[in-house]
Amino acid sequence: SALAYVIDPTLFTTQKMYIDVETISPVNFGHTVADWRHRGIEMEPNVNVCVDVDSERFLRLYQERLMAGEVS
Repeated sequence: SALAYVIDPTLFTTQKMYIDVETISPVNFGHTVADWRHRGIEMEPNVNVCVDVDSERFLRLYQERLMAGEVS
């Protein structure tokens, strides 16, 4: 998905969001944390999060790239 985004970002719908990494809790240490409902975190968005993909176009791009690599 990351490479597809670089090739054609219009395949994806993104949303700016603040994401942080848990570093205190021994249970959730290392987990990424997002405030999807915009409750409690009043931080400036720092990441574009993919929230949807045009799956038909994505699969077509994937297949085209695989076929382009075939050796006759």
